[in-house]
Amino acid sequence: MADLKYATASHVKLKSFGKDLLGYAISNGLFVVINFILGIIIPKYLPVEEYGVWQIFVLYTGYIGIIHLGFLDGTLLRWAGRDLDSIGTEMGSAFRFLLYEQIIIILPLSVLVYLLLPSPLNWLWSMIFLYGLIINITTFFLFAAQAARMFTILSITNVVRNVIFLALILTLIALGRFDYSNIIYSFSAIYVLTLLFFIIYFRRYLGGAWSVTSGLWAYGWKHISAGVFILLGNFILAFFFSIDKFMVSINFSLEKFALYAFASGILLTIYVFVKAVSDVVFPYLAAADRVHSGDAYKLGSTIIILAWGAALTIYFPLSWFVQQYLTSYSASLPLIQVLLCSLAFGSLIQILHVNYFRIYGRQRQYFLWGLVALAGVAILIFLAIKIWGNLLGPAIGMVCGCLFWYLLNELSLKASFQKRKMDTGKYILAIICYAAAYWLLLFFIENIFLQTGLYLCLFALISCIFFRHQVIELISIARNLGRTRVKD
Repeated sequence: MADLKYATASHVKLKSFGKDLLGYAISNGLFVVINFILGIIIPKYLPVEEYGVWQIFVLYTGYIGIIHLGFLDGTLLRWAGRDLDSIGTEMGSAFRFLLYEQIIIILPLSVLVYLLLPSPLNWLWSMIFLYGLIINITTFFLFAAQAARMFTILSITNVVRNVIFLALILTLIALGRFDYSNIIYSFSAIYVLTLLFFIIYFRRYLGGAWSVTSGLWAYGWKHISAGVFILLGNFILAFFFSIDKFMVSINFSLEKFALYAFASGILLTIYVFVKAVSDVVFPYLAAADRVHSGDAYKLGSTIIILAWGAALTIYFPLSWFVQQYLTSYSASLPLIQVLLCSLAFGSLIQILHVNYFRIYGRQRQYFLWGLVALAGVAILIFLAIKIWGNLLGPAIGMVCGCLFWYLLNELSLKASFQKRKMDTGKYILAIICYAAAYWLLLFFIENIFLQTGLYLCLFALISCIFFRHQVIELISIARNLGRTRVKD
């Protein structure tokens, strides 16, 4: 096995990378905790059907980012790894183009849906488009900060934004004004505050004339051309990981959709953390050489699978909590049991596959494989709904779909690593062993303390069998990072 410690230190800037990853991970860990609290409070105090409406808003706002047409992805690709002053020379032009583009697209769509759809759907879709305008402009600044590796700023805004949202939710409950419309207003308001903060923070880069020139449009279309397949790939990614919710929303009642959305929301909270790790990884990979990319890929796969295996422990206390305090959502527990198994493959796709396809300039291939996987999972979920007619079918279809896409990407990336062994079979077998241990304890033991203790023992045993050398290497890297932090 190659000496990953020195390869990582010299080629991916271990010290800086570890500091950024640790800081960003801690802030997003806090975000996960806050989101988990929100995931308990909102369904606890909101009627099931109103919770369903709120989740419809969450579902469709996940797709609304497509209206920037790839411009934001093109700018991130161009700016990744550069310093802020270098990025700042383009920020004014990029910001103006994005603002004009968003107004041209969103304004007529908002008017159209408000006039054509019945109430309250017209209000809901108007809010979705308004949120789209806010989030796309906010994402522009987030991408600039991400590209310049300003992860401290990103960490602070993540935490503050979600603390404010939690405070607003608690205030609404205390005032007796807690309903889906006020939740949506509050959710949109915190992104308005975030946007205002970034406009003030980056204001010195946003000056200059605001005329609409042919040069500005040429600049914009250049970035759209560069980013359109990244956008399509990201859209495929977002749609893929929510297609089960989408198909449940159009095939089942609002109450059943709320039950499925609650289960899916548990995974969404964890995926926020996964996305944060991916955000940190990309600019470092973009700035590094590719000599050790295969070794870094294997190390990354090991870390993700180990983290997922440990995360399965969460279910045991969670199931007890739901049964005791969220009895209206007890029917969601079997769905959570199944959907947690998709998290392993989903994390590998979102952290490793997305970034490696991007840095190798193979966005079109990633998009095409994603399209094939999306078609496959859509067929599986459709058949499951028609055959079984219950909510468990889409959850099982989602796990199978994630495995299918993972295998497609692995086969495609194998050529990029030339003759390096990728250990795909070992990873899948390890995931099966972790899942088998988890399911056996669910079936045969009811005491959550016993379940948790036994699973942790089995997790340690399986980890030693499959990843003993990698765990030793990770400990070595962590110690090396710790020494450098102490010296600082």
